[in-house]
Amino acid sequence: MTLKARLVLSISPIALAIMPSVAHADEDSDSFHRQPASDIIVTAPLQSRRMDVLSGTSVLTGTNLTVSIRPTIGETIEHTPGASATSFGPNASRPVLRGLQGERVRVMTDGIGSIDVSNTSVDHAVAINPLLAERVEVLRGPEALLYGSSAIGGVVNVLDKRIPRSMPEAIHVDALLTYGSASNERSAAAAVDAPIGGGFVAHVDGSYLKTGNMRI
Repeated sequence: MTLKARLVLSISPIALAIMPSVAHADEDSDSFHRQPASDIIVTAPLQSRRMDVLSGTSVLTGTNLTVSIRPTIGETIEHTPGASATSFGPNASRPVLRGLQGERVRVMTDGIGSIDVSNTSVDHAVAINPLLAERVEVLRGPEALLYGSSAIGGVVNVLDKRIPRSMPEAIHVDALLTYGSASNERSAAAAVDAPIGGGFVAHVDGSYLKTGNMRI
């Protein structure tokens, strides 16, 4: 008895929605077949954007990026969820996303693909200097397909400081020094932005990297 009562209550809104069409069909069966089907609209109490549902994104910026920074982009993001890195010495490391690498992972800078041959062999380094990065975005899942079929594994997009995104009030200098004991790794990077008037900004950057033999 209880089960039947619940079933009646659950289908009653649908029955009410189609009752006008059924009543009209009794009056004129020909016109009933010409009437469009009634629309049933279902709404959820909590709304969310479509991109938020599909996205699996990790972002490194600010202090988190400074702590994670390494001379190669693969080593920089290897501690983010679903990411690891290839290793062919201290200077060559490419991202691996969800076990996929090479042509299946797109590495970009400011939304433009990096022009290198790192996707053909792990002994080639990525032509992106993470020491000058301002923001690193790691995209996984269906959203990565927006960047082409070659991004089936995911996308790593590095936003560097070579294109100023704001007008500095005075000369702005960023500098970073790192050291790695495993290979006596020494790296340094600096970027200078200076306003020159008329909405233009002068930018200069440079980096230095030197490593020894890997010791295990």
